[in-house]
Amino acid sequence: MPRDNAFHLRSASLNACQDGRAFFLQELIYFKDAERLLLRARDARIEERDEKYFLKAEAAGEPLDAARHHQRADVKAVTLHGFSVEKDDGGWKARVLLDI
Repeated sequence: MPRDNAFHLRSASLNACQDGRAFFLQELIYFKDAERLLLRARDARIEERDEKYFLKAEAAGEPLDAARHHQRADVKAVTLHGFSVEKDDGGWKARVLLDI
C-alpha cells in the first residue's frame, strides 16, 4: 500500500484489435504523464465474443514520487512498429516497442 494511502484503480474494456491493445498501454503512459500516477496492470484478459476479441483490463497504482520512484528512462509512447499480439499455448504473447 502506498505511504500516503492513496491507492488508485482504473478499468478499461476495449475492442482488442492490435490498436486497442496498444491504446491500453498508451493509457498507462498518459496517467503517468498527465495525472502523475504509476499504474501496473493487475488483471488483463482477452475475451472472444461474436468472432471479435475484447481486452478487459484493470490497473492499480500510486502517485508518482520522485524521491521513491527512480526512472532510468521516461517512456513517451507505444510504437506500432513491430507491435504484435498472438495466442500462444492457452495464453497470449505480445511484442511491444516503446519510445523513450
